[in-house]
Amino acid sequence: MRRVVVTLVTAAVLVIAPTAAALSPGLGSPDPSEFLAQEDSTTVTAPATDVPATTAAPDAEDNDADWWVLLIVLGGLVILGVAIARGGRKKNVYVAPVSPGWKPKARDGYADARWLYDSMTEDLAIWRGNAQFDGTTESGSTAETAQADTWNALAPKMDRARDALYGLEGAAPDKRTAQTAEAVVVALAAARTALDARAETRYNYRTVEASGDDAELRPKALAEARDRELRTAQTLAESRRTLAETITALSTLT
Repeated sequence: MRRVVVTLVTAAVLVIAPTAAALSPGLGSPDPSEFLAQEDSTTVTAPATDVPATTAAPDAEDNDADWWVLLIVLGGLVILGVAIARGGRKKNVYVAPVSPGWKPKARDGYADARWLYDSMTEDLAIWRGNAQFDGTTESGSTAETAQADTWNALAPKMDRARDALYGLEGAAPDKRTAQTAEAVVVALAAARTALDARAETRYNYRTVEASGDDAELRPKALAEARDRELRTAQTLAESRRTLAETITALSTLT
């Protein structure tokens, strides 16, 4: 845009300068006829005639008016050039730096969260409650060694998932990404709490079932224990559903 302004001003000067010189005889080049007239006047005296002069000197007021017109045109060109230059300026937009490490954190958080979702099931909770009651919670102590291994892997997987998701939240390139990571962390914690509660109610039911309570009180105790099992099973299902939704949202970032 600076080039445009310079070009406009230069063009104005090139156009106006010759015109100004023409309008100001005192500033222009001398007319050769004046020198010839002066040279001839020293030797020849022109006879007087009665013929009136056919030309007249320009009026001073007309010259002043022309100068004002030229100045107005020049000023208009300068103002136009400045307006174009200002209109063409680009506003500086600040772009926040984006951390290059947020994508791997999103992938790691997704992988661990997905494993936890697939593992924290109703079947695992029931196994845990029964194993606690039977005293077979250790890996290798029963035929269901895979369930024991899965249960023992929950805690380290949860820690890894939280670390990756907290890292993603801190390095997130935008608010949506940070909120998605936070939602998965909250959903994971809720699902783990529901899983533990479901396992506990299963253990309690088995305990009531094996107790030697009075025959009249035992059916009621069993019904209450069973009702608690059903409620915790429903809570676990709902928490897993929420976890699935947050993991799906997280998958769009990877």
